[in-house]
Amino acid sequence: MASIEKVQRKDGIHYKITVSCGYDITGKKLREKTTFKPDPKLTPKQQEKALRDFVYEFEHKVLNGQLLQGEKITFYEFVQKWVTEYAKAALEPSTLQSYANYPDKQIIPYFGHYKLSEIRPLHLLEFYNYLQEDGVRIDGKTGGYSAGTIKKYHAILSTLFSSACKWEMIESNPCDKVSPPKQSDTQKLKYGGQIACSQVRANGREICAIFISVCTINLSRI
Repeated sequence: MASIEKVQRKDGIHYKITVSCGYDITGKKLREKTTFKPDPKLTPKQQEKALRDFVYEFEHKVLNGQLLQGEKITFYEFVQKWVTEYAKAALEPSTLQSYANYPDKQIIPYFGHYKLSEIRPLHLLEFYNYLQEDGVRIDGKTGGYSAGTIKKYHAILSTLFSSACKWEMIESNPCDKVSPPKQSDTQKLKYGGQIACSQVRANGREICAIFISVCTINLSRI
């Protein structure tokens, strides 16, 4: 039988749930613990039902050996474990630094509090949309992040979740079911014009002006 403890925190009411699941070889009692925060938008009766359902499912998984580690560890805790127990030994220092910087900038602040197993494809789509919002950039520049930058975030998230799958902490990689936003035609023309100009700058300003005109005409047809 699961034990339930009601806890009042700054962000509302939480429930600490503990399930006993036998003893280890020394005779020490084994317990699995988790927390549940009811949706404040639900009525009191709906919250009670949601709690009962959550406790039942958690207890069932514990007693039947179906509980995955990803249901007990937060995304932030998993990233720390991934870095210390895998990345430091397997990745080049420059690659490791890149993987460390990106999560710290946006990924950890957004996903850090989630249980690893709670993150779904829809959460990733919401995250990618968030990254495109004006004012989200930490460098203070206007507008959101480019499709190329968001693609890098997607690649890092996919690598992390792939490791979690291999370690049998979660059942599937949510990144496999979503795609980052593609670069718009406007962005392609903009960057294409910049590249063309840089390539022909040595041949004179007139040639560069021609390339800019061509790109401008194409843009006006969209």
